[in-house]
Amino acid sequence: MIPRTTRVYRWVMWNLASRPYVGTWLKWSHGFEKTPDSDPFPEPPFVLTANHANFFDPWFVGYYSLHPVAYMSADDAFRSGAITRWYLRSIGTFGKKKGESDFRAMKTTLNLLESSYPVCIFPEGQASWDGETQPLYRGVEKIVKRVGCPVVMINIRGNYLSNAYWMRRRRRGRIVMRIRTLSSEFIAENSPEKIFDAIRSNLRHDDIKDPLNRQVTFRGEGLAEGLERLVWMCPRCRAEDSMDCSGNQARCRGCGSTWRIDPHCGIHAVSGAGDGLGDLKDWTNLQKARAKERIAESSGSAPITHTEPLRMEIEDSRGMFVPAGSGTLSLSREALRFEPRMGGSQPVELPIEELDHYVIQRRDIFECSAGGPLYRFVFDHQSPWKWLQYVRYLKGYEQIENRGFY
Repeated sequence: MIPRTTRVYRWVMWNLASRPYVGTWLKWSHGFEKTPDSDPFPEPPFVLTANHANFFDPWFVGYYSLHPVAYMSADDAFRSGAITRWYLRSIGTFGKKKGESDFRAMKTTLNLLESSYPVCIFPEGQASWDGETQPLYRGVEKIVKRVGCPVVMINIRGNYLSNAYWMRRRRRGRIVMRIRTLSSEFIAENSPEKIFDAIRSNLRHDDIKDPLNRQVTFRGEGLAEGLERLVWMCPRCRAEDSMDCSGNQARCRGCGSTWRIDPHCGIHAVSGAGDGLGDLKDWTNLQKARAKERIAESSGSAPITHTEPLRMEIEDSRGMFVPAGSGTLSLSREALRFEPRMGGSQPVELPIEELDHYVIQRRDIFECSAGGPLYRFVFDHQSPWKWLQYVRYLKGYEQIENRGFY
């Protein structure tokens, strides 16, 4: 049970500190609102779910609850500074291993709900990098079925176009949230599978392709700044790690082709051929196809792709990350390999069959492990998303995409 003093403290922190901040600065800077036909929030306990593509999504979705919500958050957030850790704990945030199932986090969720405390979960496991809702992790439906509490489902539109994870500068537009609730009666009367299908259906979204976003004016400067985190392949010459992105343009160093990016993530050829791509979603889909092609054509220890230079860090016994030099990261069907520069640390080879916990952290870090410590590969004006895509597809992600859930 949550002590009464803790409940009062979290209520004060949420309603007298966090919500006023969200309702003033974030509402002004991001222009978020809910649809007129949105369902009201139920009384706690309930589970709050939403699609996720913007750093501020937890504050957007929690704003409409007068009750403080405990947020299931990536455990990396608790490696931040002391003030950040204090704030997260003060509003009831608890850690979860990013991008994978976490039994301890699920147990914490159950304990909170059984104490009549609402919990927010983003079932994608990590933020979408291309604006489309990713396959969902199973588990929420079993939790609410066990507790018998409602599920609040918030479909967020415009969050990716406003401030996608790859962007260095946010854009002004409008974020709209549609709130739907599965009642306790619905939970009691239906199977976990039907509950999960309802959640998945309500959270499905593609922010770039959504025609309603075309009716909203988005504005910003430096629209291509940070884009090298997302686009790692030239659509024309297929060169990898060749994009220079600045201002509103992306240029390939290999063939010289240049594209202009607009506020709706549309792409327009300035020089060279655009291969019929209309927006960044088309570009990222082409990259996915390219990754799958290269994997299909590969064999044994032959390299599929590589990136250089980048830095490697290794988790120590305290859970901190220690620099381990710079070098080249390469991938084959057999292993992920880091080859240090002359005079650096020893090479590291992580077998693909043992590779797990592969996620993106802090926008520029690809993180993974292989039954041991965590390894971080830190990129500078390069794409960590390229590595997440290649490793995912090498580990069978296409099957997960096709069925829409883990």
